[in-house]
Formats: sequence, C-alpha cells, structure tokens
Amino acid sequence: MSRAVLRTLAVVAVGALAAGCSSSTHQARTAASSASVTSTTPPIVTTTTVAAHPPVLRCAARLPRDASGHTARTAVGQLVPGSPVELLACRYHGFNQPQPSGTLAASHRFAPGPVAAALNGARRVPNGAVFNCPIDFGEQILLLFGYDDGQRVNVTVSTAGCRFATSRGMSVWTPPSLLRRLEAVLGHDHL
Repeated sequence: MSRAVLRTLAVVAVGALAAGCSSSTHQARTAASSASVTSTTPPIVTTTTVAAHPPVLRCAARLPRDASGHTARTAVGQLVPGSPVELLACRYHGFNQPQPSGTLAASHRFAPGPVAAALNGARRVPNGAVFNCPIDFGEQILLLFGYDDGQRVNVTVSTAGCRFATSRGMSVWTPPSLLRRLEAVLGHDHL
C-alpha cells in the first residue's frame, strides 16, 4: 500500500476509536464541545466529528450543606431549565436510622426528561409563605441534572414534611407520583 493510503487508514482508525469512546466512566473532557479529525491526502477526504462527553455525575458520601444552591443554569419559572442529558438521584438518610443522618443510602440514574417535566409542571410554592408541615425526619433525595455543556442543576426533594423540591431558592410541591417513583427505586428510611 502507498503511504497516502496508509496515512488515510490511520486517520480513519483514530476517528473510529475516538467515536467509540462513550463509556459512562469517561472522565477526560476536552475544552471544545467537539473535535474534528480531517485527512486531505488525495484521493480520499475523511472527516470524523467526536462530541465531548458531559462530566460524570457522582453522589457525595454525605449530603452537601447547600445541595440545591450550586447551579449554573437559570430560567424564570423553571426548577430544571433547558434539556438535561443526565440525571443521577442520590438518597440520603434522615434521623432515627442505624446509619448516620445525611449519609448516602442509595443512588440510581433516571431518564432526565420525564423527571424535569414533572418538576417544571408542579405547583410553585409562594416565596415567603409559612407552612405548618407534618413531621420531617430529614431524609432527602438530591437530583443531579447534567447538561451536555458540563453545567449542572441540583434539586433537593424532601421525602416527608411538606415534600418540597427546591433549587436556587425556588420551591415546588413534589408531585406524589414522582416521589413514589423515586422511592420505588431508591427505597426510603424506616421509622
């Protein structure tokens, strides 16, 4: 084979290997949103575009103090703005459990679209309103929504009490069907 054909095959092989890197444990992230590999050696011109991967979301061993405050995206009236591409739900223990309060109990990945739609369609809690809620032992579910540009939105969901879902200072009443679905997979504390 000629050098030009060998060089073209090498470029195609590198592009194919790069395109095949879609492991969920892939941690390297390029600065650009995509990379392009091009060979202009005659007689073949090959172009392969490789999309950058979003960062891998992970649950912390303990519930962060300000779990719903570290977000980068904003949208008026939406708890989960835009179109997240990833959702990791992390359940943390409350009080009166054999495990310490605030420690990770379970985690699971969900399709982000239906959960985001349920939260965005939920009834908003008026700012400054005061409620007399049932007893709440502190069990929480932290929803980590990841976006293709590397940003994320965190939403905390109280599993008892008023059962609010909160992000960036905005709260909604968590739809009961959504909370049941989350708890069916993540489990719940036993009182």
